[in-house]
Amino acid sequence: MNGELYCNSRKCRKPLTNGQAWVTSCSHIFCKEDGENIIAQERKICPSCEHQLNNKLDIVRMEMNPSENYKNMVLCGQRPEAIMDICSRALNFWTFQNRQEHMYKNNKLSKFKDKFEKLNVYSTKMVSNWQLESDALNTKLHHAKNELQTSNRRCEELNAMLQEKSRQVQSLQSSLNMQRYSTMCHAERPIRDTDVTFSNFDIPVGMSNPVTPSPRSKNNSRPFEAKTFLFNAGSYCNSPGIVEDLHHRSYSICERSNSCPDHQLCIQNTCGMLS
Repeated sequence: MNGELYCNSRKCRKPLTNGQAWVTSCSHIFCKEDGENIIAQERKICPSCEHQLNNKLDIVRMEMNPSENYKNMVLCGQRPEAIMDICSRALNFWTFQNRQEHMYKNNKLSKFKDKFEKLNVYSTKMVSNWQLESDALNTKLHHAKNELQTSNRRCEELNAMLQEKSRQVQSLQSSLNMQRYSTMCHAERPIRDTDVTFSNFDIPVGMSNPVTPSPRSKNNSRPFEAKTFLFNAGSYCNSPGIVEDLHHRSYSICERSNSCPDHQLCIQNTCGMLS
């Protein structure tokens, strides 16, 4: 009969091919170590079925590979009926062990199948969930790419607008610089005798006895008599707006006279009389 015997201890399950083993009257077999543990106990109990092993021959040590001398002498002197009975019981023990081993393996196989089915269901569920999450992430990625393209186009439009505004600012800055340069050149032009006339002051109608300002001649080094003119003109004018206008115009005329030696004194006198 083919097959191997294994230690019936659930924690051991060691194959019994060589060496010694322990056999119980309840048709169980154990390795040398587990059998010695049973013998060492005060109350001997089979670890597999918890059968009481109180009698001397309830647990017996045996050789897994008996010698030829043992085979020759073990059954010698026994009647054929006893020999057949012994052999029948030994074959029943072997058959029981094989059947128990087959049942044990089928039980483990069934547990493995159940575990495999559960793992298969769990893995299928996880794969389905991962697929759904992957589809959702792909959709979000597609929307994000579209938003990125829209943002890039918007940035390009804003960049073009910024460049256009920068060009306009540079053009306006150039125009402003030219205007400033032109104004400075006009302000630095020396005053001429023909520029200082009574018509430059726009004396309002109704002002009596205006005093005509005397511009500086070529042979006269004194500045324009803005003080006398404004004093006489102010005596004939009671309107603050007119006085303020005369103040501004007198200041402008004196400001244009770059060669006036009493320039600051002239401005101070004018402001003092009109304030």
